[in-house]
Amino acid sequence: MAKVKLKLPNVLARKTGNIREYTTEADTVEEAFKSIDERCHGKLGKIVFDDKGELKQTITIYVNGREIRLLEKLETKMKDEDEITIIPTFQDG
Repeated sequence: MAKVKLKLPNVLARKTGNIREYTTEADTVEEAFKSIDERCHGKLGKIVFDDKGELKQTITIYVNGREIRLLEKLETKMKDEDEITIIPTFQDG
């Protein structure tokens, strides 16, 4: 397993118990996400995923600055010192 860091912007950190950075061990983005979601009692999962368990269109996840939708999505493989950033995108409306 790789040691990776997850980073949350303030808007998400406020909703997840003020977790801004979290280090965990994981083989994929999905495993890393499950680790931080467990730590914040499922609050992040409700923000990031829709009712079907799919990544919401208003959420973008990056690994080392590259969007996971352009990689292997949640199955993107992790390596030591990778950095995952979860960013909500807001739409006017």
